[in-house]
Amino acid sequence: MEKEENRPVVGVTDRPRLLLHICCAPCSAYMTKKLEMEYDLILYFYNPNIHPAEEYIKRKEEAETWARREGLCFMEEEPDVGEWFQKTSGLEGEPERGARCQVCFQARLSRAAAKAVELGIPYFGTVLSVSPHKDAAVINRVGVRLGEDAGLDFIEADFKKKDGFKLSMAKAKQTGMYRQDYCGCVHSMKRARKAPA
Repeated sequence: MEKEENRPVVGVTDRPRLLLHICCAPCSAYMTKKLEMEYDLILYFYNPNIHPAEEYIKRKEEAETWARREGLCFMEEEPDVGEWFQKTSGLEGEPERGARCQVCFQARLSRAAAKAVELGIPYFGTVLSVSPHKDAAVINRVGVRLGEDAGLDFIEADFKKKDGFKLSMAKAKQTGMYRQDYCGCVHSMKRARKAPA
């Protein structure tokens, strides 16, 4: 039997539940406020792409601290790092927004869909589209297909529109959140560190 403390907390409203995949606190803070108006949110942190381990811990702890402070349910699933490297093998040289990113979206969102099914949550989505480095059309295409396969509704969005990214970063700065300087994977880290200032 599942322990009570592991069950997502559900609000007292009639809003439908939404399992929202998040990648970090800065990308999530502004979007969750908007989504809370329509859904009871369960934040789901599954990000095997984030490297190195120290960076993963920083992002996870910042996201969890922020979620608790906001009174939001936060769940972490241990990352299957080996599986992520296996799936992205041969795509190391792909640019940001390329084929590697699509495989990465698939890996993370498939776990989110499976978790939503497990918990009986009818909707799932992700904050990934808030990043200007991510192709919202690809994210939505992957999410919709996974949702159809799992019998779920994927919440399509391009959260970077209407200054979503700027507002997210402004909120992160205002609240003193830890803000990373690369997407997450070791390949994006190498590119970001080599980029001219």
